[in-house]
Amino acid sequence: MNDNKVDSLIASLQTLKQAISKAERHLRQYAKPESDAITHMESYRDICNKQLEFAYLASGAMEDENSDEAFRLVNIINELAQLVKDDARQVLLGRDLSENQRQHC
Repeated sequence: MNDNKVDSLIASLQTLKQAISKAERHLRQYAKPESDAITHMESYRDICNKQLEFAYLASGAMEDENSDEAFRLVNIINELAQLVKDDARQVLLGRDLSENQRQHC
């Protein structure tokens, strides 16, 4: 792994953070205040912030030539990304199931 890949990861996470913020603002405008979707978006935002924190630490580890620590941190970032992906999939599947059940009733 090199500094460019970590820098690219940081840039991608910053873009993701902006997208999450935009989606959260949209949900707050159109969803009910107690919406589960808003709660999930807040969690995604917090996770993205933690990923960015780890990415900056990985960048520092690369500067210190500690590639083992950088790899460990990137693995944590990847695991957090998978957590969000799995949760979002379940949220969407749950919403699809709820909509299908309402249509058939």
